[in-house]
Amino acid sequence: MSGSPHIIAGELSTLAGRGIKRAAVAVGVFDGVHAGHRKIVRSLVEMAGNESTPVVLSFHPHPKSVVAPDHAPPLLVSPERRVQLLKESGAKEVVILPFSQALAGLSPNAFLNCVFDNDTPEITGICVGEKWRFGSGAAGDQKTLAAFAATRGIQFRPVEEMMCEGEVISSSRIRNLICSGQLAAAEQLLGHAPELSGTVVHGLNLAGTDLEHPTANLMVEYGVLPPDGVYAARVKVGGECFCGALNIGITPTVRYLGVKDRRIEVHLLNYSGDLYHKNIIVELKQFIREERCFGSLAELKRQIAYDIKAIKSVLGVE
Repeated sequence: MSGSPHIIAGELSTLAGRGIKRAAVAVGVFDGVHAGHRKIVRSLVEMAGNESTPVVLSFHPHPKSVVAPDHAPPLLVSPERRVQLLKESGAKEVVILPFSQALAGLSPNAFLNCVFDNDTPEITGICVGEKWRFGSGAAGDQKTLAAFAATRGIQFRPVEEMMCEGEVISSSRIRNLICSGQLAAAEQLLGHAPELSGTVVHGLNLAGTDLEHPTANLMVEYGVLPPDGVYAARVKVGGECFCGALNIGITPTVRYLGVKDRRIEVHLLNYSGDLYHKNIIVELKQFIREERCFGSLAELKRQIAYDIKAIKSVLGVE
């Protein structure tokens, strides 16, 4: 994480080295940077005005992975992507604070003193979601923050949760939508397509040799997997974007090769080059069909051609 040029890892005091003297700060995990998160960032920018820099303070790893590892959720996007989305939403800087057992064990006031106890930059405002909790046992809430801010002459602004169809927009809700295959609903709440990201690793190479459609075998590091099946996707490789056919499942037609684990493979349309060991982002656009077992590789090959035709239609390409 620290090697990324987009991430400032550490404490708010690191901003002083970037010439920031006054900062209004929004605090939270912001996983996925959904519509509710962007509402907080808009409020932050308004609070900062022309006198302060709007800064987001986020955490990595996810606090639940530290305090309750067995219940830690999969992250919707990578820390690097989170920073990109937050900056696109209006934050001028994003600081990622490493979350640790030591930080988790602090009382609410000790937590706030640890996070905000620095003279440079001057903290002019704090902005959080109204239900954000912090400190040992999640005992700190907006009342704790309001009292802390008042004693220091800092403006404090809790932001009301954002609703959609009668329910709160949350990262947990979005994860559940993706898991159940409701990609359009998830995209509506996110404001961008659900995505998978990770590293391309070596696979069976069957699709390239026998099926004439080479695939990238993705080792997913971030994102939530939808149900097994074939999907229309957009694939980001470096600064370029390609249309793709994504398959998630156990590839039942080739089970005779000993494939047992769930696999994530994507075929990039109109791409030529070596993807091995590259990091890619796969945007999940639309479900095409369920995964099923075919009677022969020839039958599977014909179906892949139909799938690609359908995917091109969905993505609006020739």
